[in-house]
Amino acid sequence: RSLSCHPNSPRSNKVPQPTLWLSCGCDSRPSKILLKITSTAVVGTGLGVLIFWLIFRPHWIDVHVTGVSLTEFNFIKNNTLNYNLVVNMTVHNPDGRVGIYYDLINASAYYEDQQFDTRTLTRFYQGHKNTSSLNLVFRGQHVSLGAEEPSKFNKEPTNGLYSIDVKLYLRIRLKLGRTKTSTLKPKISCDLKVPLSSGDGSFAGAFEITECDWDI
Repeated sequence: RSLSCHPNSPRSNKVPQPTLWLSCGCDSRPSKILLKITSTAVVGTGLGVLIFWLIFRPHWIDVHVTGVSLTEFNFIKNNTLNYNLVVNMTVHNPDGRVGIYYDLINASAYYEDQQFDTRTLTRFYQGHKNTSSLNLVFRGQHVSLGAEEPSKFNKEPTNGLYSIDVKLYLRIRLKLGRTKTSTLKPKISCDLKVPLSSGDGSFAGAFEITECDWDI
């Protein structure tokens, strides 16, 4: 017996139903990336602070003024100081693991708490157990100081030494292995007693090597 399909007979194949897709209209990936970046920044900053306070403490790096040359230091009219000062310093890193990036070094000279000159030194990297030498040259005039400075200046030469402060304002980063910290901004203060050199090259007093202090 042959079978035939009648036009009105039911079909055995099912009609595919449309698939319903639900979407919130947002992508969580950007928020995850932002969270990861924030976490990395927090960890990096925390690591920098941790290394700084546990390792990089005052006097952890030795800073000394090893020599000075003061060939001019006198007041001229209108309370203006005429000066020619050279300061030689050493910066010693005794650590065997931590290196230091000196990204910015601003050196300022003060007399009677009045800044009379500032210089910017060349940035550099200091490796492990390394000593670096800094040469600061302050030379110029036309620097107006307070009215009391000339009278104090006239009293100081009795002992042949002048009270001059040199301060370093730093921006540094520490390197431990492949890790670098964020920027740190310590200050170094050197309180000096500087003898004035006479025309024949002799000095009115003796300069002593001076250890500098960290001001964190």
